[in-house]
Amino acid sequence: MNLIQLVTKQMRQRALSTWLTILSVTLGVALVVAIMILRREGQALFGQTDYGYDVLIGPKGSPLQLVLNTVYHMDKSPGNIPYTLYEELDHGERYRAEVKLAVPFAVGDTYMSQRIVATSPRMFNFTDDGQPIAGDGFEYRPGKRYELAQGRMFHARKFEAIIGSDIPRLTGLKIGDTFNATHGTPAPGETPDVHEERWTVVGVLQPTHTANDRVLFIPLITFYSICSHGEGLEAQAQIKAGEDVSRVASPKHEHHHHDGHAKHYTLGPDGTIDLHLPKETWQLSAILVKSHSPFSAQSLMYVVNNRNEAAAVNPASVMRE
Repeated sequence: MNLIQLVTKQMRQRALSTWLTILSVTLGVALVVAIMILRREGQALFGQTDYGYDVLIGPKGSPLQLVLNTVYHMDKSPGNIPYTLYEELDHGERYRAEVKLAVPFAVGDTYMSQRIVATSPRMFNFTDDGQPIAGDGFEYRPGKRYELAQGRMFHARKFEAIIGSDIPRLTGLKIGDTFNATHGTPAPGETPDVHEERWTVVGVLQPTHTANDRVLFIPLITFYSICSHGEGLEAQAQIKAGEDVSRVASPKHEHHHHDGHAKHYTLGPDGTIDLHLPKETWQLSAILVKSHSPFSAQSLMYVVNNRNEAAAVNPASVMRE
């Protein structure tokens, strides 16, 4: 009897232990392979160094929380920064040598548990009235820009939205459909706080294979037009000014009351929003900045980090750490 026949005979005599051994070895190998794959994919996703922007500006606090919330749409927003800082970065003389492009970013609402992001058409390389911008523009990764698969870009001053490529599958939304935003992300069994404003889907983005495929994008102005958001911004402004916060609704807005809330805007015949909140009260969750050079990025981060109202980080450095 040769060696193979001997081994085969022993395996038949101990069939149960043999199959258990084979099963345990198979599971062990599968576990090792799965861990290796997850580690590789995790490093590719969270350890990427090829962002299309090199400075992320947000409230002072945890740099990791800021990056996870802004880039990967995870975790809660760490707070707010003044919109006036974005205006300084975008067209102010102080940062002209460092900033090539700045894009505003505001979060706080969801639809069917999917993140809603308020921003400017410039994130998608369009003007406020929906015309394409030629030349150097915003990139979510070097050489990669957002592109429309269907429809058109939203108007910067209308209740319109474009959605990521996964949103139709996750929510059933399609071009022409409307939706209401929900404040925050309600816990299971919690009654959602649904805003009365309604957005119309006018475009669907091409897949980017990033977390942005699961995002609904709306114009920044519409974010401030939400009644409770407007009241919150006015209350914060009053607190900073040392005024009575009980006087949130100003007299000039009282004729726009609806369900106990004051509307802070009026609509034109074509649906264009005329927002009554002064820009000094506006707040952002973050600002995405594309600098002129690595030296410009370092200089910008140094200057911003020495200010009181905001912090600046390099997202690739944060994720590597």
